[in-house]
Amino acid sequence: MNRCKLIFMTLLIADIASANTACNQVSSSNPVIIQNETKEQVKQEQFSQEKSVQESDPFLEVVRTAINDELWYHGQDSRFGTFENQVIPVSIYQSAGGSNRLVSFDQPIKFSNNYLAAEFWTTKKGYNHEITTARMAPTKEKLQSIVEKENYKLLKTTQLKMDKASQPEYPAMTPERKKIIEDIELSVEDYLHDNELFPSGTYKYYIRNFRDSESITKVVIEGNQDIWIIKAKVEDSNNAGIMGKLNQVDVSLDSVLYEVNQYKKAAVVTKEVSNM
Repeated sequence: MNRCKLIFMTLLIADIASANTACNQVSSSNPVIIQNETKEQVKQEQFSQEKSVQESDPFLEVVRTAINDELWYHGQDSRFGTFENQVIPVSIYQSAGGSNRLVSFDQPIKFSNNYLAAEFWTTKKGYNHEITTARMAPTKEKLQSIVEKENYKLLKTTQLKMDKASQPEYPAMTPERKKIIEDIELSVEDYLHDNELFPSGTYKYYIRNFRDSESITKVVIEGNQDIWIIKAKVEDSNNAGIMGKLNQVDVSLDSVLYEVNQYKKAAVVTKEVSNM
């Protein structure tokens, strides 16, 4: 029995020694593989850090919000319909004066297959969350040429990650916002009591909510079978109220009714007025 134990222990020690030798040979013969794996890990960590920085860029958040709003308010008829749940390469440019920025999307927009560059103006409270103006061209190269001729300077190229469109979020009520809304109400009701514009009857209006950095919002007016949409200034309480002309919309168009209903969902005021 003792002789059997001795043989078993001898074989076990030999197996362990062989296994250690094999491991040492593998480690010494593949130092490059381990080094490459380490470099790849570092590269992935750097990429993750860069992506995190890009995602937290305040201006990119403004762009993301503007596109989300257009997607939500216009639905399948939004020009950014192909951007939803996508990561889009973009180029960010600064105006010659330094106050405005322009974003060029390296992916064609819906319907026209043109490439678009969207301009964002600054307000007293930061960049406007609505696209102020846009440029379009059939190719990225042509669009870049248009932008550069307008003396826009390239700041950086990056990526814009878009999620599924969601209902816009707006700030809590403040005394200043309340004053702006009250001024819009007064100006809307002045219009509604104009018998030349609105015959006698009952009308309902909706003031779409807005962000502090935005300069305009929309007002929907419903009466009988007719619907109107008009812009209202909201940049500050000293200059608030409806602006421009009344646009009577074509209620036979599904796309128009969809947009109107979305405005109503985001209304901060809903009120009925009788014009006699």
